[in-house]
Amino acid sequence: VQEVLRAGVKNGSVPASAGPARAGAAGWLLGLLAACLACTAFLYDHHGCLVPGDHGRDLNAYRRAELGETPYRDFQWKYGPLMPYVYAAAWRLAGSDLAVLRAAYLLLLTATAVLLFYVARRLLPPPLAFLAALCAFAHGQPFHTYNHVGGMLFGALATLLLLRWREEQGRRPWLLAAACAAQVCFALVKLNMGAAIALARAA
Repeated sequence: VQEVLRAGVKNGSVPASAGPARAGAAGWLLGLLAACLACTAFLYDHHGCLVPGDHGRDLNAYRRAELGETPYRDFQWKYGPLMPYVYAAAWRLAGSDLAVLRAAYLLLLTATAVLLFYVARRLLPPPLAFLAALCAFAHGQPFHTYNHVGGMLFGALATLLLLRWREEQGRRPWLLAAACAAQVCFALVKLNMGAAIALARAA
C-alpha cells in the first residue's frame, strides 16, 4: 500500500480524500461569490455612498487622469499613482458615470474577497475562511476613499503567491517574481503601506 501511495504522489495523482475537500471548498467559494453579489445589490447606491471631501478629491483625480493629465505634475494626489489610471480606464471603457466607478470598485473588492478566501483556507476551515473573506468585503466599502481597494487586492495577491511559492519549496521562481510584482503594485497604490509591508515580508 505504501508503495502505491508513493507512486501516486510521485506521478502527481490526488489522494481520494482531496476530491471531497476541494469540492467543499469550491462550494464555500461559490457561496462567497453569491454573498458578495447579494451585498453588491444591496449596497449599489452610487449617490448615497459619496462623502464630501475624500470622494470629491478622488473623482477629480480620476477625471483628470481620464483626460490625460498626470498625478503630481498636473494635479495634487496624496496616494500612489496607480488607481487614478485604473478608474480612468474604467471610465474610458464604459463611460464617465458614478455607476461605472462604483461597479469597478465592487469588482475589485470581490476579487480581493476571493483572494483572501484562498489565503484564509491555508489557516482556517472553509466556513471560517468564508466568514473572513465576507467580512473583508463588507468592511471594504468606500466610506472614505475609492483608492485603498487596490492595495487590498495587490496585498492579498502578493500574500497568496508567496504562500504558494513556499508550498512549492521554491521550485517555481515565477511565483516569487509575481509576488514581488504584486507588492510593487501595492506600493503604487499606497506608498507608505506598500513599502512597510514589503520590508516586513523581506524580514
